[in-house]
Amino acid sequence: MKPIRIVSISVTATIGKPQTFHSTLREAQRLALEAGRGSPDIIVFPELFAHGAYPESAWRRHAETVNGDTVSQFGKLAKKLGCMILCPILQKEEGRLYNSVVFISKQGKPISCYHKMAPTLGELDGGISPDRNIQVAETHLGRFGALLCFDLNFTEVSTALRNARPSIIFFASMFRGGLRLRYLALECACYVVGANATSNQLINPLGRLLNKAGTRQESFNMLPQYLEETINLNYGVYHLDYNMNVLRNLRNQYAGRIRLEVAQAEAVFLLESLDPKLPIEQLEREFKLERSLDYFDRARQRAGIVQPTF
Repeated sequence: MKPIRIVSISVTATIGKPQTFHSTLREAQRLALEAGRGSPDIIVFPELFAHGAYPESAWRRHAETVNGDTVSQFGKLAKKLGCMILCPILQKEEGRLYNSVVFISKQGKPISCYHKMAPTLGELDGGISPDRNIQVAETHLGRFGALLCFDLNFTEVSTALRNARPSIIFFASMFRGGLRLRYLALECACYVVGANATSNQLINPLGRLLNKAGTRQESFNMLPQYLEETINLNYGVYHLDYNMNVLRNLRNQYAGRIRLEVAQAEAVFLLESLDPKLPIEQLEREFKLERSLDYFDRARQRAGIVQPTF
């Protein structure tokens, strides 16, 4: 498993200004082509980066299907760049209106779609329907999840996503998320990539901020409006309980082929295999390592703790 390259782009229409819809699409494509010179595997855009131009009264009129013009345009772009694109849209489906993010394959085809599960009160008033099912995308690169903006405030949503076990969560949003975004990464034991209108973040599975970029107010238009980073998905997160005694043996036996990062206060550690020929599952079998989320689930079941659900 080779590391993958992520690009998270800051771009957004002016809210309530319909004339900025098409210009924002053009700007998003220009930035994607610029970032595409670095051969990314995945490009992600912020929540409703273009459809946010339309006022609430026009949402139903301008909503699109997953086979509509916006997804079609970015499908062609994905195929040209040879990478996946996560394209948020205002979506209509079977008479319902959704705030969605479409996963587009590197072949340019939509392969999965996540509908916002916790719309704001304003969105609900405007006709946006909440979904009740977490959709994760099974791709050639791994299992990926998504959250949209207000979703981040609800434990019920993050719990459903945690149970789906994605290796990356893409947070497309109109707000930055702050500490909640770091807690999401720690809670779900996976990487979180934030795509926001003004800034982007990469957070590791221990909840630690690895990179932040794309803040236009700080860049004075001289720096790129996107974050570029490489992520090693050959990893696992484990609790220190019952595993502390193997850390020294891991280091000694696989020196130079693994990377260990311990979050002592949280009592978990991140283990990465730096060798594409050494899958993390092999290390788990050899050292009898149980992933932290599985360990918590066993404890939860034994204690009779009921998880929050919709």
